Amino acid sequence: MPLFDKYYPLFMPLIGREDLVGNPRYTMENIAKKKLHSEFIDILSEAFNKKTSAEWSEIFRANDIPYSLCQIWDEVLEDPQAWAIGAFEHVDYPSGKRIMVRVPVKIEGVETLPRGKGPLLGEHSTEILRELGYSDEELKKLHEKGVYCTWEDVKGICGG
Repeated sequence: MPLFDKYYPLFMPLIGREDLVGNPRYTMENIAKKKLHSEFIDILSEAFNKKTSAEWSEIFRANDIPYSLCQIWDEVLEDPQAWAIGAFEHVDYPSGKRIMVRVPVKIEGVETLPRGKGPLLGEHSTEILRELGYSDEELKKLHEKGVYCTWEDVKGICGG
């Protein structure tokens, strides 16, 4: 909570714990000094479990308490603000479009490259070894001996 000492006496009655307002045990300094974080979180968790996040949002908004909801991934993906600030982008995959998190930093004069999928396990093994100077005959022998694998060799155990 920003400005703990300012909002604490306003916040605690809202969660039904007006009994803790003025309690020296739960000042920010005392919580930190005596390592009471878990204890204090348990108090908050007990209170928060009594209402939905929508109900808490309305209570905090109506009482001018700064807050932010902690969302699970599926909720974040539907958050209009996250899309409005450009946090995500659609990326083409062989199985269809997927949502990816965008690079969070933009540097002036540096081009942002398009995103794409990473290579599959072993997908480029043969090409890389060929670039290192191995002949097709050497590659065939190494592959037969199991020295390296290709995607075709491992896709069954990788769920592909």
